[in-house]
Amino acid sequence: MSDQNLIYHYTDISTLALILDSGRIRFNRLDQVLDLSEARTGKGIPFGKFFFVSCWTQHSDESIPLWRLYTRDMAGIRIGLPAYPFEEIEFEPPPEWRFVKKGSMPSPIPLDEAWTDTHFIVPQFFNKKLFGAAVSYTDDIQTVYERSVTIEQDGEQTLLSVGRLFDLPRLKTTAWRFENEYRFALFILPAIPIPPGGPSGHEYEKELPNHMLRRLFGGEGPPQTYFDVRLSQAALDGIEVVLGPCCTAGERVIVESLLEKYTANGCVRSSMLEGTIRGK
Repeated sequence: MSDQNLIYHYTDISTLALILDSGRIRFNRLDQVLDLSEARTGKGIPFGKFFFVSCWTQHSDESIPLWRLYTRDMAGIRIGLPAYPFEEIEFEPPPEWRFVKKGSMPSPIPLDEAWTDTHFIVPQFFNKKLFGAAVSYTDDIQTVYERSVTIEQDGEQTLLSVGRLFDLPRLKTTAWRFENEYRFALFILPAIPIPPGGPSGHEYEKELPNHMLRRLFGGEGPPQTYFDVRLSQAALDGIEVVLGPCCTAGERVIVESLLEKYTANGCVRSSMLEGTIRGK
């Protein structure tokens, strides 16, 4: 059974505390996730160093495999949040970017976090269908990667195109189908320092894509291994927390205290599996 209005994330109580305290959810680099086979290479490009993902499930029934995989001794928690839980922030260039057209639009990531001296996030996050979608399961992932990437040589210039780029980080082998996973994804590239007047100078516009291509082909990802994105306070205020089947009374007190401190209406409930699984 699935509730299309909520998505769920299995984790430990300490991670819940960090999420509530920071108001952010973590996107991990694809080559750092549990499934080692996800860090794929296409036409020599190690895409696992450039994709960052936040992993959820759409399945509202509790899953014993997910409790086992993502919580310690089944004594963690399951978070339930709206299917789009992010804060909408104005994506607006700073005043000193003289040559950039003024204006703003709502975004889950502010411009000063998406585009810095060290990294650039491809702004697919404006399109909610590209930012978050269900994972597809196939046993021929490598073929999909190879067919998606096209590299052409035009004189001294190398041209790279990737078809359906944001489908790639949402491919898993059929062995993982039980997760019913829903995933948010970012594609983050290394950048170079932004000139004082903004990114519209001729030299910067020429050097930035060249730098990105060199790093892609060289397999040199951005400096970070994770990226944190802000959650809306409304989503946090209505958070649903299910205690793991083997949680203790003391762990319930901790979770209740966290929700009381950081949320307006966060609720906690016991697992439907409580009392049916022997704890360690």
